[in-house]
Amino acid sequence: MNAPTPLTTRSADNTAVTCGAVVRRTRLGLGWSQWRLAKEMTRLAQANGFPAPEVGNLRGMVSKWERDLHVPDGFNRGLLCATLCIDVADLHLPAYEYVYRPFAPLRS
Repeated sequence: MNAPTPLTTRSADNTAVTCGAVVRRTRLGLGWSQWRLAKEMTRLAQANGFPAPEVGNLRGMVSKWERDLHVPDGFNRGLLCATLCIDVADLHLPAYEYVYRPFAPLRS
């Protein structure tokens, strides 16, 4: 079975941009490991009154998102964007993929 083709768009300089590349670049820009991103996502979900996957399972999902093997579902998409402080449009997913749940950011 062939690996799925990542959803891509073109940036201003005509280079391909994938959801996974945006997640990875943003995470690394914050100096976070995949584990740290998963932990922060879990904290944010709990602070908003939602259950979240175990950190280890969520870290595995982050890895798959960054390698463009999967895209985050609606719940995780909202959680991911709120955690990374990015807009859902920054993930470069088709408009029909924009069904997500907004989260209130954590207060420091």
